[in-house]
Amino acid sequence: MEDQPNHKKIRLMTENDDSSLASSSTRDDVLSSCSSGDISDEESNVDITDSEFNINIEFCGRSMEETDSYALEKFLNDLFLGYDSVKDLAKLISKQTNIGCVVASAEDDEDNVEYEDSKDIFGFITILNMTNTESENTIHKIHDWCLNNCSDQKVSVKLKKILASHKVCMLLSERFLDIPPKIAPELYDTLMKDLIAEKMKFDYYWMFLKTFSINDQDKSRFEFAYPECELLYNKAEIKYIIKLRNDDSASNDDELIHYFSAIVINAREFEVAIDDMKRLYSI
Repeated sequence: MEDQPNHKKIRLMTENDDSSLASSSTRDDVLSSCSSGDISDEESNVDITDSEFNINIEFCGRSMEETDSYALEKFLNDLFLGYDSVKDLAKLISKQTNIGCVVASAEDDEDNVEYEDSKDIFGFITILNMTNTESENTIHKIHDWCLNNCSDQKVSVKLKKILASHKVCMLLSERFLDIPPKIAPELYDTLMKDLIAEKMKFDYYWMFLKTFSINDQDKSRFEFAYPECELLYNKAEIKYIIKLRNDDSASNDDELIHYFSAIVINAREFEVAIDDMKRLYSI
């Protein structure tokens, strides 16, 4: 019988915290945003009143499980639109039970619910070691895709130099948009503790921040999906933006254009950004 993974139990939010309430919106909007987690009204403790409702959930962090692969794949598909090897990437991440965590329902965790279909996963955070020889093919594919999509030649040369001469990891973190930023400091802090426990030290973090705009030409109108991303972006040594979806055929100006902002941030500035998150968003 295989050993069960060592589960983390990290308190991220409680029902009594105002921050744990997802923002109110129409029923269709919120159900749409939660669709990748396949969450039903009953399972997510939804209190519906007329056309508006709140989702009141206590969150916790737990270790990755291989059964999380399908849910992770949906998050990654949303981040890396157009990348054709997301399934392999999700499988690799789900096997890293000792690094990072997924955001789950604390109620399910306390009840020892089996995550057979990963219904209650609301987000995740992890890293990929760029020098992981055991998963060389999967690592190389995402490495090359992200590098080849950098259209700025000067930035590309600088990025290649850092990748060739320093210890670099790819940091991936996604969650449902309705989950408030107060969850972010705990997620990043948990990840850093895992890296210390595993004696993994990196010089740089290569990150991908989900970004939107309604105007392809006006960079000042770009918005990050998560508020804490601005802290990371401002500390980055390298920045470049990749357009993920062509919305030239959009029928109106309100349609969001999807990007991600790729950044490379050195370890010292990364720690400063996490400290800034704690001051701004800690519960």
